[in-house]
Amino acid sequence: MEVIAEERVSFDSDLPEYRTHGGVNVGPEGRVTSPAIMWVKALDMLMERLRISGLDFSEVKAVSGCAQSHGSVFWRVGAGDMLRQANPDKFLHEELAHAFSVLDSPVWMDSSTSRECRTIEALLGGAEDVVALTGSRIVERFTAPQVAKIAAEKHEAFAHTERVALVSSFACSLFLGDFAPVDFADAGGTNLFDFRKREWSEECLEASHVYTLYLTPLVRMCVHHHQGSSIACINLVVCVCACESFSLSLTFSSSSSFPLLHYA
Repeated sequence: MEVIAEERVSFDSDLPEYRTHGGVNVGPEGRVTSPAIMWVKALDMLMERLRISGLDFSEVKAVSGCAQSHGSVFWRVGAGDMLRQANPDKFLHEELAHAFSVLDSPVWMDSSTSRECRTIEALLGGAEDVVALTGSRIVERFTAPQVAKIAAEKHEAFAHTERVALVSSFACSLFLGDFAPVDFADAGGTNLFDFRKREWSEECLEASHVYTLYLTPLVRMCVHHHQGSSIACINLVVCVCACESFSLSLTFSSSSSFPLLHYA
């Protein structure tokens, strides 16, 4: 696989207006967040740098992505229309400036939801019952306790939320121009997923003050192989703390069998 172009944006140094350290803002009582709009602006910067470098985007045939686990993004009511009606001649961070009901997204480092974890666990019958239902104990950084905390402490913001996304589905939404679905593997890290039935758990949703209308549909991600000539693919990596940056590279594969991911 040949890398023909690569760019990187550091949240701390390239986007100092958000005042992050290691890509995050650390608050009291274990609160760790990142501004959702900062991620959007970082993507704009990456794409613009690639454009200036002379990259021919017409050659790109696929986009793959990787994002941190367990981060939660709260799309504001009307955000779906903003995504679908975004002007391709403008930067996304300008188009989505008012797309988030909660401006600072809790990330995987957040540990501020211990009280919510205990409450949800008790409502679901205890630790063993939670594990039997979701495959995992209630964890502070998972989506269920994070949403429960937002619902309890930011009533107005939560009332104006159209969708709750994981960082992975959020990043995909920026390319789709619509709310992206959540695949089973990512849903397994939410404490909202019934892993046996492979669907959102009504019990978990009720215990966490989440309703199905807030969540995008679930999908199974499959791997298929592209047979034939080389294919160009953009690989997008969203990192917080470990790499403190977005990185984006365009690669060519000379293999006649190139794995492609799609949702089914």
